[in-house]
Amino acid sequence: HCVWYGECEEHTPGKFYNCFYNGTAKPLVDKEARGILEQLCPHLAGDGTSAPLTCCDISQLKTLQDNLQVPQQALMRCPSCYQNLVKLYCESTCSPRMSDFITVKSTSPYIPPTQTPFHTQAVPHN
Repeated sequence: HCVWYGECEEHTPGKFYNCFYNGTAKPLVDKEARGILEQLCPHLAGDGTSAPLTCCDISQLKTLQDNLQVPQQALMRCPSCYQNLVKLYCESTCSPRMSDFITVKSTSPYIPPTQTPFHTQAVPHN
């Protein structure tokens, strides 16, 4: 079963955390999502006769697609290295057997850091 599904809490503009979900994989029916899954994760896409069961939705797949742009450039000279990396991220993002290799010990809401990057104390003057 899944340990997360979808994206929820935004931790920085445009960057989201996955939502905790302790349930069965869901059919991926969105055509755009299925296209991304077939492109990046064909081993999870099924044979095309029915919607594949996944632990990811369109937003997670778009994030995965965007986040793989830099590694693709960095691993251009080693296609098998890139494919191995993609498969790893596909499994950790969408695998319907996610709970076989990811264990959630606890969850907590995201608490943004303070706006001040440095904490200073007044220095006493003598």
